[in-house]
Amino acid sequence: MRFTVKDLGDHSRSLISLQPGTRVAIEGPFGTFTKHQSHKARPILLIGGGVGITPIRALLEELPTDRDVTLIYRTSNEAGLIFLEEITEFAKQKRIRLHVLPGSRRRYPLDSAHLLQLVPNVRECEMYICGPTSLTETIRESARELGIPKSRVHSEIFEYHTVMESE
Repeated sequence: MRFTVKDLGDHSRSLISLQPGTRVAIEGPFGTFTKHQSHKARPILLIGGGVGITPIRALLEELPTDRDVTLIYRTSNEAGLIFLEEITEFAKQKRIRLHVLPGSRRRYPLDSAHLLQLVPNVRECEMYICGPTSLTETIRESARELGIPKSRVHSEIFEYHTVMESE
């Protein structure tokens, strides 16, 4: 079993400091982000934003080497690139086209024109998107503009929310 924890506060810091063998109670997993949704003949486009690369990384392990796969890995900055070494190795082993995009939304908008530039066959792809709401909504809108049916766009929101307690 593997856990990915993004350091966002006291709780995540305490998880990071746990020693191997420490007993913990966990819930989940949650979500429905799986490869079984994929049509076998279609090319696959995987888009991971920030820590949303975590389920994408798990999908990479399951993909056969004979699939036409493109992976777009988008983060706000280079410090946010987790699993980059592993993902680069998967890309080599499975002949996956990899686009690593650390930087601002202005630099890498991932609008319909940018997606077409990165993935010329995007209109034929089965799309898997996982990341923050802003990224997911941008990609879903780009897919709509490109005429990609909703049935081929699979997404999951992966972001941190703070909870405000009332006094």
